[in-house]
Amino acid sequence: MSSLNMNGVGAAEYCLPKIDYSRHPAYCDQRHSNEDRVSILEEFRPIVANKRKIIQSCAEIYSRRVVSHSDTKVDRLARDGAVALTIEKSHISAIRDAAKAAEASLRTQIFGKRRLRLKFRETQYLVHSDTEPCSGFETLEAVVRRVILSSGALDIASAYFGGQPARIGRVMFRINVPQQPFCTRMFSDPAIPHPKTTGMHIDCNGRPMLNGNIYLSEVGLENGPTGNVKGSNHWQFDIEDRAIRKSFDDRMVRESTERKLMALPEELRRRANFGHEIEDGTVLSDLLLSAERRYTSEDGNLVLFDADAVHRGGDVLSGERVAVLFCIRMGNEAHS
Repeated sequence: MSSLNMNGVGAAEYCLPKIDYSRHPAYCDQRHSNEDRVSILEEFRPIVANKRKIIQSCAEIYSRRVVSHSDTKVDRLARDGAVALTIEKSHISAIRDAAKAAEASLRTQIFGKRRLRLKFRETQYLVHSDTEPCSGFETLEAVVRRVILSSGALDIASAYFGGQPARIGRVMFRINVPQQPFCTRMFSDPAIPHPKTTGMHIDCNGRPMLNGNIYLSEVGLENGPTGNVKGSNHWQFDIEDRAIRKSFDDRMVRESTERKLMALPEELRRRANFGHEIEDGTVLSDLLLSAERRYTSEDGNLVLFDADAVHRGGDVLSGERVAVLFCIRMGNEAHS
C-alpha cells in the first residue's frame, strides 16, 4: 500500500512515501463524476503553482543545510534532524508564571468541549506572529522570546542553514490532552484503525525553518513527546513532490479529504501528513518506527527540529502536555 525508495545507503536516497490510495480502505471506494474531477483539479493547480514558486525561491537556503558541524548541538541537528537542549528550570517557571491567565482560559476552553468535538485550534493560543496581527499576550511573548534567545536556538538554526539569518516566527501556547479527535479520528469513517505511524508528517510551509517545543510540564512517552525520524532532514528533496504534498495538506483538507484526494490524478495523490495512511508491519512502517527518536523531558526541555524532517508529537495517551511551540524562520525576506 506504500513504498519508499531504499536504494543506496545515503539519506538522500530515501524519499517521502508514496501511498497506493486505490488499496486504502479510507479511499478506495470514492467515486467521482468527470465534473467533480475537473473542478477539484482546477482548485488544486494554482495552489501547487504558488507553493512551487515559494519553494523554488528558497531552494538556495534549503541547499545550505549542513550534514555535519564542529559544534556538538548543530552537528546533532544536522545528523538527526533534531536536537534536545536543556534550559534552566527558572526559565520554565518564568514562562509558566507569565502564562497563568492564558493557561486557565485555555483549560476552560478545552475541558468545556465535548472531546470528540475538540478542534486543533482550540488547544492553543497564538502568542506571537511575525506575519499577522496578534495581541493580548505581550508579557508572555517577551518572556518566551528571552528564553529562546538565551537558549542559543537562533545561533544553532543559523549554523545549520550555513550561516543564514534566523529570526523567531510564530509562537504558540498549547495544551494537549488524551483522546484529541485530530489525533485519533483521522478518517471520516471512525471504524478504520490508525497505525503505529499515525501523526508522522512534514510541515506544509514551503519556506525553510526549524520548529521548537519548550516543555512546560514533564513529558514522558505517554504525554505526546516530539518524535523525529533520524536523518529524514536529508531525504531526497524533490521540489515538485514537496509542492504537491504541502499544497494538499495546507489547503485541501478542510473538508472531504478522501473525496478530494481521490478526485486528483494518481500522480498528484501525495500528502505531507501521511503517517496514519501507512500499513502496520510493512517495510516502510518498520523503517520509520525503527528510525524514530522520541524526545522526553529526560532528553531536554527544548526540542529543536527541522520542519521538513519527518516528525510528530502531541498525541497524549495519558496526563497532558503543556508546551510553547515556536518556529525559527530563515533568510532575509518576509515569510508567509
